[in-house]
Amino acid sequence: MKEYQIWEDENQNHESGMLIPANKIYKVADFYELSCMSINGVSVAEIDSLNESFNAFKNLGETINDVTVMEQFLTEQGFKFDSVSWLPDLPVIQNLVYFDTYNQEFDDLAMCDEINAYDWWNGNNHKTETTGGDITVTDVTVEDHIHLDLDVYDGNGNYYTNGIRFYHEKVYKILELDGEVVTDTFLLIESSQYESSHDTARMLTNDELDKHLKEIGYEIKSEDEE
Repeated sequence: MKEYQIWEDENQNHESGMLIPANKIYKVADFYELSCMSINGVSVAEIDSLNESFNAFKNLGETINDVTVMEQFLTEQGFKFDSVSWLPDLPVIQNLVYFDTYNQEFDDLAMCDEINAYDWWNGNNHKTETTGGDITVTDVTVEDHIHLDLDVYDGNGNYYTNGIRFYHEKVYKILELDGEVVTDTFLLIESSQYESSHDTARMLTNDELDKHLKEIGYEIKSEDEE
């Protein structure tokens, strides 16, 4: 079996969504609108003690928005730490003490709301896609083997789909959608050899697949013809 997720942007009128191997997806927190510091070397078990000490600090009208000030605070309060650094916009979910400069409090990164993230190379840059905002996610499990390869030989040593050079489509039988067993449902995977492109996919019923095959002029060969 092969496991994927399809990420679709609700604001776009595309029939297909980005197809992502499930084993390439990881969990992150969305900190794009926050500035947070990582308190490295301090156990999450000390978060309550950190906030208690900081409450006394806040009662004096003090705030912390600087790494150096945070280091001074931790040292003066007797907390042993390795280092303090700024967290990225999309930190990986894990047990880690962090300080939220907006809310002025310590917390555990593992307790944050999580979103899915995925990294890929678009031919020029590394890109990170996430499931925040208006992205809908569908979990798809398909058979290992290809049900139909829609590439056709052009007579000049090339194989491609629907007469479009460097474009390919493959069909897999879907076994599960969002954890539910399904039958007579197929995954149409669309790919291009251009570096800037990414595989996309859409789900088709048996009737929709037949209609698609007719539209692109693909004829399923019998075993005798093969």
